[in-house]
Amino acid sequence: MKRYKASNGLDSINMDWTDQMDLTKMSIVMIIMFLVAWSPYSIVCLWASFGDPKRIPAAMAIIAPLFAKSSTFYNPCIYVIANKK
Repeated sequence: MKRYKASNGLDSINMDWTDQMDLTKMSIVMIIMFLVAWSPYSIVCLWASFGDPKRIPAAMAIIAPLFAKSSTFYNPCIYVIANKK
């Protein structure tokens, strides 16, 4: 039979709080990276919809969608870096 050390429960509360803080930081980083990745694409789309699409530089029209769609790669990388377990 295994015996467990008696505790007042504060250790588990502190550990849970630390885990929650780490998870919150990781979530904030993921949200910021999502906005950074998709903002150029949304600007190009809005520019093409409401402005003059002929004035959009070719490089921007190519790079913005590629950068936006590469955000699917960022999330697992952030998770691996942020996960300490």
